[in-house]
Amino acid sequence: MRLLLIFVSACVALAAVKVAVTALALLFLIALIWGACLHPREMAGFLTLCACMSVFKAHTLPCLAVIGAALIAAKIAKGEIRP
Repeated sequence: MRLLLIFVSACVALAAVKVAVTALALLFLIALIWGACLHPREMAGFLTLCACMSVFKAHTLPCLAVIGAALIAAKIAKGEIRP
């Protein structure tokens, strides 16, 4: 009987955690929609930053190569480096 009580208590605790996580996700979604309505340019910049950081974390070396190539291309376009 004691084991059943522990199991039911654990289920209730996990259900409460699930509700809390769902509420936080919903609050974050509402904040994103609100931010997109009030400050669309800043919100687009924030979401782009989040996407770039996620890609950079997953694929560090290719991102560094792309950033380096972009810097070299910018220097060539300005005329600081001759190809």
